[in-house]
Amino acid sequence: MDIFLSDDYRHDRLNTDLRILNASGEAFLLNDPLYTNQMFLGVNRFQLQVRRQLKLKKWSFTGIALQQLITSAVTEDVESGYYFSPSLNVSYENRKTGTFSIFGGRRFSATVLNQMYSGYIYQGSRNFTSGTTGFQILPDYNFGFSYQLGDRMSEFAELNFFYSRNEKYIAGNIIVNPEYSYFQNILVKDSNMYTASSEIRKYIRFIKARISILNSFMKSDYRNSINSQPLIASVFSSFKTGFEMKTGWIRKINMEAGYEWNFNRIHSEVNRNRYLDQKGFFNFYYNYSRIFRAESYFEFYKFGNTSHTTQFWDVKLNYQPLNSKISLFVAGNNLLNSNSIQRYSVDNVSESLYTQRLLPRNIVLGFNKSF
Repeated sequence: MDIFLSDDYRHDRLNTDLRILNASGEAFLLNDPLYTNQMFLGVNRFQLQVRRQLKLKKWSFTGIALQQLITSAVTEDVESGYYFSPSLNVSYENRKTGTFSIFGGRRFSATVLNQMYSGYIYQGSRNFTSGTTGFQILPDYNFGFSYQLGDRMSEFAELNFFYSRNEKYIAGNIIVNPEYSYFQNILVKDSNMYTASSEIRKYIRFIKARISILNSFMKSDYRNSINSQPLIASVFSSFKTGFEMKTGWIRKINMEAGYEWNFNRIHSEVNRNRYLDQKGFFNFYYNYSRIFRAESYFEFYKFGNTSHTTQFWDVKLNYQPLNSKISLFVAGNNLLNSNSIQRYSVDNVSESLYTQRLLPRNIVLGFNKSF
């Protein structure tokens, strides 16, 4: 049995105001309480944790009981509460049938100062944020399962599942107008999230390569608000599938390659949407000798409901003299001279298309030194 005892205290202070420019370009203070914050948050957390582990042949049982006494001071208000967080993990290990683990527990987290301030703070791009939640303790439950079978270097299979439920969580109320947008942190009850992932890995002897089939799934439900209207319930899901290959050749050449498709879907009371993200890579390594090595990296991206594709090709030549701590390299970056990459995203209130400018084709000469 292990017993842990701790106590920590954190003090945060926030003072903000808003200054704007007049027609003459002079800055002056906007004396409006809606855009002013003067507050502090002090949180003392006293914790007692008891951990007990029991092993019976191939079985293992681990239980944790965490007890917390949390005292918060927000400006002039002081509150205190006791919280009990139990968790349990049961695992079984067998080389022939595989290893599995089942775990579950209950946790408590607290809001931080950035979620609590009541005066609006300008975030840039005509966006303001504020919080209306006050100090809150946010409880959640979680449950998980994992299973593994085989040897990672030859034949291997893995399956994971995780579920969490938030009794209370921080969501947003977005107030939209033609000139500015205001985002308010609000307290909302009940949210669920499910995630699952799997991997099947196989070493193909006649090509001396390891191939993996990868899959993952995520689904979450949440609620938020627009212009202080009733909460909008939404469900977001994502399914990702793909493969990876990595050679293990003893000779001069080795390769890595992979591709994945990510199917995204959102369904809410006000809209529905689907989009597909794709990305792939192909890496090539050539060892000419003990002192000379060439590397090639190729990447492909296509995001969302766009026709824009981005391709990167980088090449690096390495020279490592024998018995020397200095290595020289020449790197060619973005050799295809791609000028931008576009990303698409959607939620229950908006669609966004981001365009990021990229550095043009360039050559870098350099060296590395080890000590």
